[in-house]
Amino acid sequence: MNYRSVTKALRVSRRSWIERKKIREYHNEITFLVKALFFVYLGMVVNLSVDSFITGVGVSVRIMVIRFIVVSVVGRLQGFTDIEVAVTRMVFIRGTGTLVFSQFPSKYDSLGLVFTNPDMFTDLVVPIVLMSILFSSFLAPLVGRKGVEASVSETLEDSETPEIEENGDGLIEKWE
Repeated sequence: MNYRSVTKALRVSRRSWIERKKIREYHNEITFLVKALFFVYLGMVVNLSVDSFITGVGVSVRIMVIRFIVVSVVGRLQGFTDIEVAVTRMVFIRGTGTLVFSQFPSKYDSLGLVFTNPDMFTDLVVPIVLMSILFSSFLAPLVGRKGVEASVSETLEDSETPEIEENGDGLIEKWE
């Protein structure tokens, strides 16, 4: 995808025909493979307990509620439209980067010199990330759609309604 910038940086004047669609498809397949391997690795590393799962779900719910409140307040202060507020409330990070960072304590402090239980971070982060993935994939589109539909219907109710008059040629809309 970056053939032009590489050849320009190297001061090479070769021309090449690149099929961008095929490269994107290949990139998407490699990305899926890396993510799948990473999640399999995490599945082998994580020790989910009932306590860590409940704590993770509780933190996820709190994050969602706090985001809803903060977006509502900031959206009003910044003058966001109702549609922008409704959509922004439902956007969540899916957490791949968070999962990677949760591995750092266990990799760099495997003896437990700084943290008494370095694997605790991964055990807590995995349920949080899974909840955010499930929420942003399933529930957020439904809730967001209802918020958008409500604001659109309010906008339509507040707008001018046409007055319809009929003449010999057919119907003509006349706006007041």
